[in-house]
Amino acid sequence: MIDIKLTIIKLLNYALKYLDLRKEDLVYFYNVLSNILQIDINEYDFKKINIKQDDLYTIIDDLNDYINAKKLDIIFDEILSILTPTPSSVINKYNDLSIKSKKRAFNYLYHLQINNNYIKKRDIQKNIVVKDNLTNLNLVVTINLSKPEKSNKDIVKSLNISNDSYPKCVLCYENVGYFNKSKSIFKKDLRVVPLRLNKSDWFMQFSPYSYFYQHIVVIKKEHVPMAVDKNNISALLDFAKMYKFLFIGSNADIPIVGGSILNHEHFQGGNYTMPIMKAKIKKYDVFSNINKQIKSSLLSWPCTTFKFVSKSKKQLINFIDSFLQYYKNYSDEEINLISNNNHNTMTIITRYINNQFEVYTILRNNRTDDKHPNGIFHVDDTISFIKSEGIGLIEAMGLFILPGRLKNQLNECKYIIENPSNESEIIAKKPYLENFKPLIDSIKNKKYKNIEEYLIYACRKILFDINVFKYDKDDIHLNKFIDNFCKEKIHK
Repeated sequence: MIDIKLTIIKLLNYALKYLDLRKEDLVYFYNVLSNILQIDINEYDFKKINIKQDDLYTIIDDLNDYINAKKLDIIFDEILSILTPTPSSVINKYNDLSIKSKKRAFNYLYHLQINNNYIKKRDIQKNIVVKDNLTNLNLVVTINLSKPEKSNKDIVKSLNISNDSYPKCVLCYENVGYFNKSKSIFKKDLRVVPLRLNKSDWFMQFSPYSYFYQHIVVIKKEHVPMAVDKNNISALLDFAKMYKFLFIGSNADIPIVGGSILNHEHFQGGNYTMPIMKAKIKKYDVFSNINKQIKSSLLSWPCTTFKFVSKSKKQLINFIDSFLQYYKNYSDEEINLISNNNHNTMTIITRYINNQFEVYTILRNNRTDDKHPNGIFHVDDTISFIKSEGIGLIEAMGLFILPGRLKNQLNECKYIIENPSNESEIIAKKPYLENFKPLIDSIKNKKYKNIEEYLIYACRKILFDINVFKYDKDDIHLNKFIDNFCKEKIHK
């Protein structure tokens, strides 16, 4: 039987140590929690207990068991959110810390959001991670056990949601403190800090599911659709200069090649070196004859990526915008790259390192046709069972977020591989495993040693699939694109 009074005492000790609870407020919160949990109290008997951060999860489990046993109409996160500092308190402390150190302030918000369980540390630790020691790409493949899978149709549908809803979307500033049990939206424990980027109001928060270390989302305060344009190139560079220890990037702004939320402008970033940032240079000084203040190179990366380096923010903004506008209107029908109806766009990533900006531009196109209804430059049908969603910012940089369903499905595949005589019987009972035949057969035929090796090569293939300029011996079509851009700019 749970000693609920002791659990409350543990929670208050936890809040004192990890949630900035003041000792002057102990009696107040002791009474508030007792009331919420419907506990009869006849005395205040708080005592000091040594608590560690990971003790939170035992407290969570005990309180959830108690809530379920008593059939109380609350969830644990509601209780923890009561003990979380108010949004204004968090912003004030963040700003005070920022005066001395942006990194110290950033770390304060990060640890606060772990400590109040907004960042689901325990769930994140259950994710399956496969690191690439097979190719020269340093890919990272994760199976995320908490992230829901969205189809490209779901993403398009989300663009048509009525603006009458409140909040208008899951990224809106109005989500701070928002709670709607019927919609399974719980943001009482969310805390954000304001930003000023490119003369506009933005705010920063952490992702609750952290795909990588200190994964942040930077969101425009105004609810406007995603756009890859000159203004947002400037906003990206503003942020990179402000937070020199982070990278920041923008998804493409159209379905299939963009992110899962296209109806609200936002960036993603974090304190992490993405695989693309370790890529070698394939070709140096690609555009040096146009602008000598910008070092430009073509990366040795499966999807066409240019890297630009300069100390001049203004030069970079103008050059990358002109490059973006040129690409948006570029077509090469021989390789199915057609720009009509705004099919061309870019994924843009930047960081500020060694006193200069680094900007990565990944070329994308979202056209479909009868043969490729899910996208011409999209995941090949033969491996879509691994990843059917659009390949956005994070995966284009080499870190793959595969759906949680794969954990059990791949275990079933492993069982079939180890027990081949039962294959027909198992697939007859679970017909969806028919989609996994390419994986099963390739391992049975010794093409790949195991499932982990298959995943690495499948994700590598995905990056080649989304490439608009398929690499051939002489890179004819890519070089034509580069040459035409150079000619246009020089003549201007």
